Amino acid sequence: MYSAVENFKSKIELDPPRLVKFLESRKSEFLTNIYELARNVEFVLNNEIPKTFPKYTMHDINHSIRVMENMFSLIPNIEEHDELDITILIYSALLHDIGMAVTDAEKIQIKSNTYPYSDIVFEALLEKFCGNETEAMQEYIRKIHAIRSAEIVRKQYSNYFTIPSYPSSNIMEEVALICVAHTEDIGFLKQNLKSYDEKGKYKINPYFCGILLRLGDISDFNSNRTPRKLYELINPENKSDEEWKSHFIIENSEIIKKDDANSQSYIAFYGRCSDPKIHRNVLGYFDWVNNEIYNANLITSTMNNRYKLNIKPQVENNITPMGYTIPNLKLDLNFKAITNLLMGENIYGKKMHGLRELIQNSIDATKVREEHEKKSRKYGEEVERPTVKVILDKNNNQLIVKDNGIGMTLEVIKNYFLNIGVSFYKSDDFQLKKFNYTPIGNYGIGFLACFMLSNDVVVKTRHFKSTIMYEILLTKDSQYICLKEEIAPDFKGTEVILNYTDVMSLVNNDPSKLIEYIEHQFLVDGLDLKIIDIENEKTISSTNTLYRNVLENKGYVSFEASKYLVDIEGTITINTNRKLMHKGISNINFKGTPYYFGQNGFEEITDYYNFDISKVCKEDKVEFYLVPIIDRDNSYMYEKYYEVLEDEDAALEKIENDVEWITIFIDKSKDTQSTRRIYSNYEDLVLNLIPTSIFVDLGHANRYGIPYILYPKTTNIFYDKESSLNFQISSNTNFISLYGSQLYIRNVLCSGFVYKQVHAISDLEVTNIKLNVYNRTIVPDVSRNKLIDTKEKQLQYALSKIIIIWAIENLSLDPSERKLLKTYLDTFFKEDNSLIKNNYTS
Repeated sequence: MYSAVENFKSKIELDPPRLVKFLESRKSEFLTNIYELARNVEFVLNNEIPKTFPKYTMHDINHSIRVMENMFSLIPNIEEHDELDITILIYSALLHDIGMAVTDAEKIQIKSNTYPYSDIVFEALLEKFCGNETEAMQEYIRKIHAIRSAEIVRKQYSNYFTIPSYPSSNIMEEVALICVAHTEDIGFLKQNLKSYDEKGKYKINPYFCGILLRLGDISDFNSNRTPRKLYELINPENKSDEEWKSHFIIENSEIIKKDDANSQSYIAFYGRCSDPKIHRNVLGYFDWVNNEIYNANLITSTMNNRYKLNIKPQVENNITPMGYTIPNLKLDLNFKAITNLLMGENIYGKKMHGLRELIQNSIDATKVREEHEKKSRKYGEEVERPTVKVILDKNNNQLIVKDNGIGMTLEVIKNYFLNIGVSFYKSDDFQLKKFNYTPIGNYGIGFLACFMLSNDVVVKTRHFKSTIMYEILLTKDSQYICLKEEIAPDFKGTEVILNYTDVMSLVNNDPSKLIEYIEHQFLVDGLDLKIIDIENEKTISSTNTLYRNVLENKGYVSFEASKYLVDIEGTITINTNRKLMHKGISNINFKGTPYYFGQNGFEEITDYYNFDISKVCKEDKVEFYLVPIIDRDNSYMYEKYYEVLEDEDAALEKIENDVEWITIFIDKSKDTQSTRRIYSNYEDLVLNLIPTSIFVDLGHANRYGIPYILYPKTTNIFYDKESSLNFQISSNTNFISLYGSQLYIRNVLCSGFVYKQVHAISDLEVTNIKLNVYNRTIVPDVSRNKLIDTKEKQLQYALSKIIIIWAIENLSLDPSERKLLKTYLDTFFKEDNSLIKNNYTS
């Protein structure tokens, strides 16, 4: 990419930072590589980045050195650390911003939307910046520079990361991921960086190194340099660097300090500001730094003592406002605007989900009461079964959701029910009681969804240990409520009264549609859910249990998920009619007669089953070509269609059923990187490999205008090299989706969940999934329609893994087939997963 000036010494060598001096004191084996890398990197940082960012904050070698010094200051006792950890810190300080250097060729790719490491559309940035191409390009690079840095580490500087005393090992990927992590969410580090690893004789903690880089980077804040996060805050004001720097000065060079006892680090800023807008943004930046400090202290608190950071939790803010004051005031929220936002369809998707939220609240309340009574009951006392009723009272224009749950005290009403966004179930008042049942309610906003159903709502509730019943009257657009209370010992739980007309209009005034909706949305295992139609004197009890309608047709087998999963019950149905294992190319979807092009030339494959699949399989992919043999008779028809359509594929489509086809499998040792598909009849080779005379010998018309057309295909397989036993799989980036899957979270349907079988085996077909999740780590997002992304990935992975485990244990396989399936499991499902029971994790 770039090369340094010959005989050039970097500032790292001329005036070593303390991290480098530490390695020098130990005569570290890594110093040679560090010096050489620093020479190349310094040239790029100082000379190439300014070409794209001439006025932007400095990312030169001095920034890298300051980051190193900051990291050194944060390390409690550097003498306790391995040389390789320190080397990783030095490398990451040098390279984390190297991705801001961009070549002219890359800029061309970016502008044409062909840049491989981003899906950002350049035209969108141009529009955002009103056609200013320079600013659009800068914003593009800023957004992806950490990923670019990682790619440059992997592709341009990979030779610097080998362990000299153990050359088979290197730290390239650790450094690359740390570069990525410095602009990612803190969770990225946990997901991607280990807290313990060994390389040769060294023990390392890349997780710790990633945390230190983040802190070292954000602490490099002075009058000559704007940290990335602060720049993001200021940039919407459209201020130039010169403009904002003229209003804001950081006066201290030593940002990270030690207290008087030298026992705790802290971050301090001294300076002046004459622009209140900039000052507010700086305060926002300090809040962000405080959050990073909190995360760093928390994460490292569980690590080995030498990695435990001890940083004061708050930035010491000594920024003096010039000509104004920053009062101790805060923003107020508009009740109507916020509630309209939280109760709208933009969160829940459709209005009827407001009823789901109310019934779900009732299920939580009844389950908590049931557990409470089970814990406190005396011998012989019965526990009342959890019951939820949806009462249709047309004559009184009321639709009532009533439960026999825990009910609410006045304190709960004030502190939680009327306090939007504060969940009782997330409070100490509930959490410290250690209930086994984990309520699905997490966000403290679910009740607001009732206003999607009715403008006026009445809530009646009595806590099961009290005799006082409270009646609360609420109106959609008002933050004021009316509260009544009375002694009502016979009243149980909570009931929510809605306007019947408003609710029923959502189902075209058809009670059967309402019943159908409720039946689908909830499981009734362990509770009673009843729909009571007073006008028609009908009571319908929901029968949607977890194991209702389990498919057991011939060849379809349903297995119990709880055998393999922690606190997840239900069934997964597999179609065992499909043949799973194959030999040779028997499961490859080739067309016509198959041929193999290898070391001995072109030969027909006559024994599909015993053909050595390893000859044509590379990285689990079998690539082959479908080739139509357009004979003399068909060539005339082809020409006529081509004259009209002017497209080779379209012309061939008209005659494809009349031509003979062959399939060519090419030996994996052959170079088939050519992407051409269509060759003229006068060319001698296709793919720069195969003589066109072969096709002529097979009957292809050797006439002008009759091309040789190749259709490249790929099949992913997993195979045994010795026996050619194999099965088809999805690619690493693809998955098989099952849209009939049903996932319930504590009896409530998560309607947006679709099972996506990762590392799927094509012939191991999953036809149905119906699960109920009690595992407290699995929670839906605020809409209740889908899971939180990280939890969904965890669950998808767990389900995919146990399906293969079940297949190994239960399918009729011979020993070699079972061994191959076990090898596949060990290859693609190595990750630990807390949702899978311990006896199935390895």
